[in-house]
Amino acid sequence: MTASLRFQIAALAALLCLGLFFALKSVILPDVYAPPPSYEKAPGLELARMSPTNVEIFLQSLLEKVRNGEAISYEREQSLKAIRQALLEKMADQPGLLARLLAIIDEIILLNDELIYPDDGDSRSDEER
Repeated sequence: MTASLRFQIAALAALLCLGLFFALKSVILPDVYAPPPSYEKAPGLELARMSPTNVEIFLQSLLEKVRNGEAISYEREQSLKAIRQALLEKMADQPGLLARLLAIIDEIILLNDELIYPDDGDSRSDEER
């Protein structure tokens, strides 16, 4: 074998090894470089699968939004009601945390109703923004 042929074989082997490395890396570690999910865009029942701390953080941010006068959409309100039901079913063993999360959800829904149906009769929601 000549030196030129050995160099070509070594270069081809190195290229194949790099390709194999990146192919295995993408199969084995697909979520390592994926960005974390956006709590603002998480669908309702997906929130029920989050850790209680993350659910509380999301609900607190939503509560602050409603307290600042921004109404939430009908779909988001329905998602909150679905989350409420899922929490009732899955968190019976943590009554303190369950009561706190349910209180936050109830306050969000109550404040949202006041924002959507104010005394002047005009309904408002975040879909109009």
